[in-house]
Amino acid sequence: MNSPLKILATGGDGLLAHALSRLSQPDYELIFVSRRDFDLTNSGQMERQVDHFAPQAVINTAAYNLVDRCEIERDLSWAANALGPGTLATICATRAIPLVHFGTDYVFDGAKKTPYRETDATNPLNHYAAGKLAGELAELPALLRKLKTERKRIIGYGASAKGNTLLNTCGITTKELDYIIDNTPFKQGKIAPGSFIPVRPPELLLKDQPDYALLLAWNFAPEIIKRETEYQQRGGRFIVPIPEPKIVPFPA
Repeated sequence: MNSPLKILATGGDGLLAHALSRLSQPDYELIFVSRRDFDLTNSGQMERQVDHFAPQAVINTAAYNLVDRCEIERDLSWAANALGPGTLATICATRAIPLVHFGTDYVFDGAKKTPYRETDATNPLNHYAAGKLAGELAELPALLRKLKTERKRIIGYGASAKGNTLLNTCGITTKELDYIIDNTPFKQGKIAPGSFIPVRPPELLLKDQPDYALLLAWNFAPEIIKRETEYQQRGGRFIVPIPEPKIVPFPA
């Protein structure tokens, strides 16, 4: 009989963690830790606890969610909602532990007349929402930096405007991506604004055969992945950044 999957859940005293506890199943073990034992503003404590419990997955439900207080205690709320999840993402990435981070619909401005999708454009209107958005986006650079420490070559695929916004928001530069390929001639030979990542012709995907290609036009992910079969057959893999970063297996 296989051992149950060990999952570490942060924010153990919160309502979301309480809801998760009611879903417990025999094939996984949920370990809940409260802020006292797992403070998102204490990187050393987080690292020690992850190593102590050695989970096979981490679920982050912790947050500073007193929306009005976030406007007053801005440094504390930012440390808990933005910086803390980024640190936790790095801790998990360096140990190859999957991380699930819970976000919030506060990252949207409410102007849309139909239900929001995870891939819709964000527009946070307060400090709480801005911090939560930054925390959500922290997972991507953590994954890329982990892959770089493994000496993997990573490029960007598609020099789109929203992809460029993602790069700048996440602080991704040439330290993470060697270059971006794009089939639009007037973009080639230039650099992406803000990140200063050079834009190159698409032929380099097969010529250089990088280990990973970050899809910056993620709304076209199914079409691109289907089209670039040869790249994947040679061992290359795509990374889809939204709604959460994941490496696409092949065959998908």
